[in-house]
Amino acid sequence: MDISATGKSEQSYAAPETYSMEPQVASQIAQFERLPRTALLAALTQRSAQDERAAEETLVHFLRRAHRADDNRVTAILAQEITHRVSGRLARLARVWRLGHPPDLAEDVIDEVLTDIYDQLLSGDASSKFWEIRFWVCFNRRALNIMRKRRAEIDQVVAEEDDAQDEDSQERVYDVQAPLSRFDQPETMAIVSDALSRLPQNQRTAFLLKHWSGYPEENGANDTQSIASMMGVSGRTVRYYLARATKELSGWRAEGEQNV
Repeated sequence: MDISATGKSEQSYAAPETYSMEPQVASQIAQFERLPRTALLAALTQRSAQDERAAEETLVHFLRRAHRADDNRVTAILAQEITHRVSGRLARLARVWRLGHPPDLAEDVIDEVLTDIYDQLLSGDASSKFWEIRFWVCFNRRALNIMRKRRAEIDQVVAEEDDAQDEDSQERVYDVQAPLSRFDQPETMAIVSDALSRLPQNQRTAFLLKHWSGYPEENGANDTQSIASMMGVSGRTVRYYLARATKELSGWRAEGEQNV
């Protein structure tokens, strides 16, 4: 299938008056459109410093054309190339927004940004064509919105946990922990094991160290061993793990109590 075929129709889009396609990008697209399919793919994915590298806007142009032409192979290849281009910037943004640690959190946020970007790029909406005009403007706007939202969610969870060291904290811990102490039958222990197995490893480890082994979340004045020191993370990260684990485990609490 011809990568430059029009295929699916797309709504017309007028870019804001202050923006228009850069002349070098328009020239590059026109040049690449004259290439045979194999040479075109090679040019679009060329990473050698000795050759002219395709602009991100050029990649988006041909990605969207391949998608409209139902050329899944070319769409996947160009999406992989775009992902390679933005991965370093996404990692840096994650660190700036304090989302770079632990690694599984950073990966989750980056995957969310990439999914959002490709949903927009391939949506067929008229406004999505603006990615062909100012790729990095669009990218920064959507990436920052998602990271700002995720940072706010984490800060809220941590703040709630920091404020819950009194009776309210004990009540929330009891919601999950109290049934465990009564699960002395094989069938009820099976429910617990199944529920814990569904948690991500970091959340499961923090939860067991806290509620089964009794370790404190972070080192106190007596410098005793803590969950944070054993896992190599901060106390805030431990509290984030515990909050997420408690939320995930709340679903099986009623089922467990019915079997007691």
